[in-house]
Amino acid sequence: MPSHLHEALLLLFRNRPALAPEGDLVLNALPEAARRALQAMDAWKYEYQSEFARRFFGQGKAAGMAEGKAEGMAEGRVEIVLKQLTTRYGALSPAAQSRVRGVSAAEVDSIAERLLTAKTLEEALELTASDRPASDR
Repeated sequence: MPSHLHEALLLLFRNRPALAPEGDLVLNALPEAARRALQAMDAWKYEYQSEFARRFFGQGKAAGMAEGKAEGMAEGRVEIVLKQLTTRYGALSPAAQSRVRGVSAAEVDSIAERLLTAKTLEEALELTASDRPASDR
């Protein structure tokens, strides 16, 4: 099977748990040996042969990994700030936890800085009276 056809078929079937009708037609038009080889192939472990495919999919993979790393780091910062707030002010209400989890990364950093000098949890979170749950007022 020519290399370009092989790559085209892999692109067609990549990330498809079930074959679409056009995929089924193509698969059934292949010689038996090619069909078995394609069905046995683990698309997740396939290494692209062309420079274009390596570059194209490599960029997507790198971008996805960078995005996942950034999200993981942001979630880690939130968890650290929650732990610091709990250590300093005691058990946090669900509202306080939601407040920390619901802010931007920059605001998490601001909360982390404020908790170093804030005398109260409300001050660290910059909660106004209307932001606090009725039970805490």
